Amino acid sequence: MQWLIIFVIVCLIGSMISDRRKERKQWNKGICPYCGKEWILYDVDSSGGRMYRCENWHYCSITHNIDKKKSVKKNM
Repeated sequence: MQWLIIFVIVCLIGSMISDRRKERKQWNKGICPYCGKEWILYDVDSSGGRMYRCENWHYCSITHNIDKKKSVKKNM
């Protein structure tokens, strides 16, 4: 039973690391990897995720803080 819990924890951590790496690669230090244009903030969702696009309408979705933006908190 303990090995199952350890396996699940390792899988969760591995998944988080993989997601972060994919976003970092897509973010490419603020430059679109497809055309070389700069990313422009396009939309922010209610949980703080950001959607960027370039001038050629390629999209990049960021949920981790790799773009150094602070999450937008809405007052309710």
